[in-house]
Amino acid sequence: MTPTETAAVLRQFNDWRRGADDLQPKPREIGMAIDAAIEMIERMRNVEVALREIEWSNDSKWQADRARSVLEKSK
Repeated sequence: MTPTETAAVLRQFNDWRRGADDLQPKPREIGMAIDAAIEMIERMRNVEVALREIEWSNDSKWQADRARSVLEKSK
């Protein structure tokens, strides 16, 4: 699920939950959107950690290797 699709499903669910006249989203779709959002948050956390480590390091080869490693894991 793309970030745009994830946000749309979660917004629709939240609107419905708050009383909008929309139909209730399918529970499976909500679960998939929540899972996708969690994965996106975790990937961003990993990227932030890698960037912090790059800032602390003066070894440019290590920086490039670490950044590449974290970005590969985030796919």
